[in-house]
Amino acid sequence: MKIKELLFVVCLAGGLIIPPLIFKLYYQLGVVIIFFICFGLMEWLAVARTGRSISQQFWEFKKRNPVGAWILVICWFIAWMALLIHFMAG
Repeated sequence: MKIKELLFVVCLAGGLIIPPLIFKLYYQLGVVIIFFICFGLMEWLAVARTGRSISQQFWEFKKRNPVGAWILVICWFIAWMALLIHFMAG
């Protein structure tokens, strides 16, 4: 694993797992762990079937369809922000 990939994984996992542990939010921690399990299984399946990771497949898609890639990322950004705003609005 390259240093850039390792840094990405550490930041992603650390940023999502450590705070719920610190604040003892175990159900939120469970959600994050289930997310990582599901993502890990899909990552394994993608590599097993195509030889390419989910990220690699997205990067290929981005080269073929840059507008579609931006649309997907913007939609995901809006969806995640909606969830975070929902949490903070309560």
